[in-house]
Amino acid sequence: MKVAHAEAKAPVEPEKPKATVVKTQPKKKTSNLIDSDNYVKQKKAEYDALKKKWRKKSANLKEGDKITKAKVSKLFPPETEVFVNGKMSNAVNLHSKLEGSYIITLKEMKKAWIAITLVGKKHSITWKEGPIRNKHKVCIPSMRTK
Repeated sequence: MKVAHAEAKAPVEPEKPKATVVKTQPKKKTSNLIDSDNYVKQKKAEYDALKKKWRKKSANLKEGDKITKAKVSKLFPPETEVFVNGKMSNAVNLHSKLEGSYIITLKEMKKAWIAITLVGKKHSITWKEGPIRNKHKVCIPSMRTK
């Protein structure tokens, strides 16, 4: 018997494509966190801009009266942010959380200051206002849920 041996061919290796070098830009550090000094500067700038839009006179509200959402929104600038339940991390826009109507509660304080509370079905809004150096000052309101 004759065996026909095929000529041994050398295995052909496929050519590897040359790796192309892609230069990558170094990634910039992006962080949502800011240091405390910049945070304080940012909040102070926001407050100074907001302070110019506050009322310059008393609201002339009466104990036990009802006040509507439209009248409450006129008392505060649209950019007003309030703290919910005393937590500073939960600041929300006041106008987005207003209810249809509120009952007014007033509390007289020293040096002609007044603490005003608007009581609604879901939450209450409290702030103080009064004179400082012959100017009327309105403090930032806070919101408390029931």
